[in-house]
Amino acid sequence: MIFVFSTGSTIDSLSYSGTVHQFHTDEPGKNLKVLLFQNDSAIFIKKSLPIYFAKSKDDGTFHLSYLTGGTYHLFALDDLNGNYTWDEGEAIAIHPEPVIVQPQDSSMVELASSIPRSAHPTVKEYITDSIGSVKLVIDPYYHDLKITSLSNKHFLTKSNNDTLQIWMNDSLTLEEELLRVQWQDQIDDTITTRTFSEATTKAFPLWSHQSKILLTDHFEIQSSLPFSIIQDDLFVLEADSVIQSCEIVKGLAANSLLLKTNWQAGKNYNLRVFPGALASIYGATNDTAEFRFSCYRLEELGVLNLNLNHLPINTNCVFTLYNKTREVVYRKANCKDEVITIPNLPAGEYSAELLRDDNHNGIFDPIDLKTGTGPERVFVYTGKMTVRANWDVKADWPVIK
Repeated sequence: MIFVFSTGSTIDSLSYSGTVHQFHTDEPGKNLKVLLFQNDSAIFIKKSLPIYFAKSKDDGTFHLSYLTGGTYHLFALDDLNGNYTWDEGEAIAIHPEPVIVQPQDSSMVELASSIPRSAHPTVKEYITDSIGSVKLVIDPYYHDLKITSLSNKHFLTKSNNDTLQIWMNDSLTLEEELLRVQWQDQIDDTITTRTFSEATTKAFPLWSHQSKILLTDHFEIQSSLPFSIIQDDLFVLEADSVIQSCEIVKGLAANSLLLKTNWQAGKNYNLRVFPGALASIYGATNDTAEFRFSCYRLEELGVLNLNLNHLPINTNCVFTLYNKTREVVYRKANCKDEVITIPNLPAGEYSAELLRDDNHNGIFDPIDLKTGTGPERVFVYTGKMTVRANWDVKADWPVIK
């Protein structure tokens, strides 16, 4: 049962329909409030109320009924606190132009929803430890952050998407160290951390996340501290109990190294790293470490042939393939209608996304409230993508159906 109220002698009978799509997840914008305001800023003003509103359905469609003809501003809002206006952290969609409600209008509009980009970078959280390290989780769209020490200490940094790690590269004391996080000469945050010099004199541990590698891989070793390679002859690599020569080089990050050699398919490897092989930025040596891993046999691997078609035109499309733990295993920019062949994939389940990268920065950009730029579109492959060992798997992906 629907109740309709009128302030005059007749009931307004016009309507307006459309869909809401969550561009960052490629899903329907379900259960969002679809709002009509008389001006384009009312949704950002507290205690403002829309002229009309409706809820989107599970499939993202909406229908605004019993409207008065005229010009309105159309929004969709994930109104978490129920106040009919936008608040930080709420997804929003903004129609780029005023909409005109008029008789016999059967047009359907599409609204693109996402959580907006922050107006300035924010430190979402940070983790400190006793060895002069601070890990910051930051907004990934701002790469020009300025980090300074209030006590003029020097430090090393490593950035990875939305994470920035800092190591104090100076004498450490029991006193608190203060780091200032700035952006465009604005102080955004100040972080307090305590460091203990005795923690940096102990032998530091090494680890690796790799238990099985491809013939084209390098074996990566990491530590909690940046380090230098001191004696590469203290790395001993064995292939099925036979010593094998290898090359040790620094990784891209200050706290990683890569071991290179001519891997042999199906072989089991044992790597021992003895104290004195490495030295941390504080002069401490590494602890003894041993790694056991193997190299994939060729018959354990499969090939994926993905036919990409009906891609968006006149834009940079970035294709990304993920394994079941959402690690990136393959990425290709500037895609077009083509067959992408990805060899040497371990058997398992995979997922894929295609980003319409309008500004060519390689990452998804949400709606920007400051410039009025809408969100970039992400397309998610919805079929089942299973790679089998020793098989050539073919899949078809019509991106825009």
